Amino acid sequence: MDFLVGLSHPKAEQPIVNIGRNSAVYPLGASASSQRSIPSLRFEDCDMVVEEGQAWVVVGTSGAGKDVLLQSLLGHTRIHPSPPPPGGLFPFLTLRPTPLDPCKFVSLVSFSHRPKFQTGFWDYSARYGAVWDEDKRTLRETLFPELVENIRRAELNLPERPTESNEGSEVKKQEVLLEWLIEELDLGRLLDLPMIALSNGQTRKARIVKTLVGQLGARPELVLLDEGLTGLDASTRKSILEILYEVNSRRSPRIILGNRLQDGIPDWASHVAFVEPSTNSSSSSWVVRTGKADEMKDRIARYQEGVSTSSSAGISQPPIKKDGEVLVELKDVNVSYHERKILQNTNWTVRASERWHLQGSNGSGKTTLLSLLTGDHPQSYTQRAPSSLNLFGKSRNKWATVQLRKEIGIAGMDVLNAWPRGRKITFWEVVATGFDGGFISLGPKKVGNGLAEEEQQKRVERVDEILRKWWEVQPYRAEDLGTYSKRSFSDLPVGGQSLAIVLRALVGKPKLVLLDEAWSGMDADTVKAVHAFLRSSDALSEDQACVVVTHWEEEVPWRKADGIKKYILQDGRGQVV
Repeated sequence: MDFLVGLSHPKAEQPIVNIGRNSAVYPLGASASSQRSIPSLRFEDCDMVVEEGQAWVVVGTSGAGKDVLLQSLLGHTRIHPSPPPPGGLFPFLTLRPTPLDPCKFVSLVSFSHRPKFQTGFWDYSARYGAVWDEDKRTLRETLFPELVENIRRAELNLPERPTESNEGSEVKKQEVLLEWLIEELDLGRLLDLPMIALSNGQTRKARIVKTLVGQLGARPELVLLDEGLTGLDASTRKSILEILYEVNSRRSPRIILGNRLQDGIPDWASHVAFVEPSTNSSSSSWVVRTGKADEMKDRIARYQEGVSTSSSAGISQPPIKKDGEVLVELKDVNVSYHERKILQNTNWTVRASERWHLQGSNGSGKTTLLSLLTGDHPQSYTQRAPSSLNLFGKSRNKWATVQLRKEIGIAGMDVLNAWPRGRKITFWEVVATGFDGGFISLGPKKVGNGLAEEEQQKRVERVDEILRKWWEVQPYRAEDLGTYSKRSFSDLPVGGQSLAIVLRALVGKPKLVLLDEAWSGMDADTVKAVHAFLRSSDALSEDQACVVVTHWEEEVPWRKADGIKKYILQDGRGQVV
């Protein structure tokens, strides 16, 4: 990797980040107050100074605290007192002979949520269409359009594009970095495939590469990578961490990694910012403790030992039926995009009462398989003998997709990101849409259109019931259930939004529940509590089946003793183990 030596940014003599000492953090627009426990307060005590040459990781017991800290580095909150002059928040950029704009040279890539400015509904199922020309855009064209231009100019034997006074040296560095990253993450074979043919994990790898390389002629100086390991298989996580170490050590660019507590701290981390709940009983804010990695690992371990987490003791678990009703049956199912085969002669039967762990490396076909079960994938209609796809006793082509929404509860990042943020929809309203699988709320205490008053009341009571049952096992009760259920969904931390989507998948008691990387943004204690809840008859009955998709064994609610089954996909072929 000696060829990367020339890619390093100039070494900074000033701190990379300087929040200051004992600062308080507020939402934008909130006024400072001598009362440090006011409701708008995000951090009571924040102390974070990042020096050149250090490798920082932000971890937290709450996804909200970690997220808010990273957002603070982007200027999305108000820090009081303000980071000290003359350098401000980013001295290494502002104190240069030629100052650089942080908005252009500090980047955030996050997989825990979509940007708040995207307020409308996002139809994740549309990516399977591949009908219009824009649906056929390749990975190269979507994320690396500059590279497409270079290749086209070479094919046409055109002269090189005019360069700036530096003769394009920065562009050349980007090309070298891009080529190395593509090789390290095995993206070369995917560049000319349509985006719809890529798995979520493959797309995430590409987004990380794009962020590290930056815009044409402008590499980022600092990248904030929030939950960058989410949805990646073990081999890819290892490669990503090695790459992050390499680029950070060469300042090309510098990296601050945001991890959930359960994701752990990489061995190469020199410093840790640990976000923990405030001990102030009148405040729901956080405190940021910073220090060297070894010291902070000990502090985190002590914290984990002292935290009481929810227990499944006394929770009734539904019995596992050996011969439950067949809900899903795939026989020799195939999915392909031209010559590229995604699923090959796939066979799988899911019965009522069964609990499944769907496994497979990134690109193995998991996302495509789930889209067949939900009916979103157009090729779910086109299976022909000897292939067949039966859902709940009928062939897929005899189901209207809107009807399947009532039979299948879905939770995961696709559903979370699809949710419209344009108006103040409450936590309660989001959960209530789970009966029909829609994305439109009718308002408080209203569930469904055209329902008899009795049925309407039953649904309202069911929403209240599942929220109450969850509240009994959840680890944090900074406020009462009535207040929490009325909170705006878009203003909730990512972990709270993910929780709403999980409860939405359960509320209508659908025959099949699909949990696809459903724990994103949740802290370890909340994940444990959700697991305990899922093992209870309050969440899943003996007439329902559940499929969990995750690359982390510890994120599966059931163990072998509970009767969990595994279905592993490899190169498009499935096997029950």
